[in-house]
Amino acid sequence: MCFRGELASFIEELHDSEINGEISWLYDGVYGAEVGDPSNGYAAKGTFASLPEAVKWLREKGDRDGPGDRPKLVDAGRGE
Repeated sequence: MCFRGELASFIEELHDSEINGEISWLYDGVYGAEVGDPSNGYAAKGTFASLPEAVKWLREKGDRDGPGDRPKLVDAGRGE
């Protein structure tokens, strides 16, 4: 499966698991990823040099910090 297909599947998995998250592009070659949402707050945030890095981090955070076990602190920097 190509990366686009993997990304689409991943987003569907997050949605189906009721894990809120965001991926954004900030400027050339810098992406942001967050677990959470503006209404309920963010459990973790990170910045990354590539979209695949952001997706990998968000997948790991979503698996570890799912909706029933979200940490209260916001991570800063490059994914930690």
